[in-house]
Amino acid sequence: RLRFDFTHFAVPSGEDLSRVEKQINEWVQESIPVNVEIMTVDDAKKTGAMALFDEKYKGDVRVVSVGGVSKELCAGTHLRNTGEIGLFKIISSGSTAAGIRRIEALTGMAAYSHAAENDNFMQEMKELFKAVNLQDLSDRIKKTVKDERELEKKLQDMKKQGVLANVDGYLKNARDVDGMTVLTVKLIDTDKETVRELGDILRQKVKKAVIVIASVADGKVAFVSMVSDELTDRLDAAKIVKQVAAICRGGGGGKKNMAEAGGKDPSKVDEALAMVEKAVRG
Repeated sequence: RLRFDFTHFAVPSGEDLSRVEKQINEWVQESIPVNVEIMTVDDAKKTGAMALFDEKYKGDVRVVSVGGVSKELCAGTHLRNTGEIGLFKIISSGSTAAGIRRIEALTGMAAYSHAAENDNFMQEMKELFKAVNLQDLSDRIKKTVKDERELEKKLQDMKKQGVLANVDGYLKNARDVDGMTVLTVKLIDTDKETVRELGDILRQKVKKAVIVIASVADGKVAFVSMVSDELTDRLDAAKIVKQVAAICRGGGGGKKNMAEAGGKDPSKVDEALAMVEKAVRG
């Protein structure tokens, strides 16, 4: 295996990587001889060998040439010819720093084993999707993904309708605190758009309201805090949501009439919502 870092300010496309991989394998198939020569630094420069010549080389240097393909200063070990590589396969491409890209690849039997594993996997997928060839498999996978997204959207729409249809139920849990209506709601796996829409509906239904909605999903909790405009001279939705989210090891902010926050500990969401009344009382 190998990894190769190089300077490049654009992300190589899949086509770029395929072209590089193809070119290297063509050179591998040609079994190009690898020659090693010992010469002075000045002579190495004259031959066009690649090196970091800003560094100080002392004495003679080792120049490795691969036909007309490559010539550079290198002290490492090398094959006698490119054919001994057998096969070259890029397995990943990524970034290691600003402007620095890294390619990782396999050679020889490791590359063959990787290709064989991929072939076995593709065969399993063809059998699973009852596909006759790779194009058929691609079409069936795309259709499955499309169907899944459509189903997920339908489920989200149904969940949204269920949440918004229960407005009267949420309102029954409202409490009077010093002439203000305090309402807290706990939801499970509800998207932000639905949470905000529910908050707007509740705020329109109740005057002088302080509303905090928590939605638990994927091991996290999201809060939305709303304060009626006629109360913003006394209360701040941002301050309230910060106090509430802190109990769930989170934080957030926003405006006086609407703010949002997140928390990392959904197990304390009930305790956090119980904090709302205390936050309102000051």
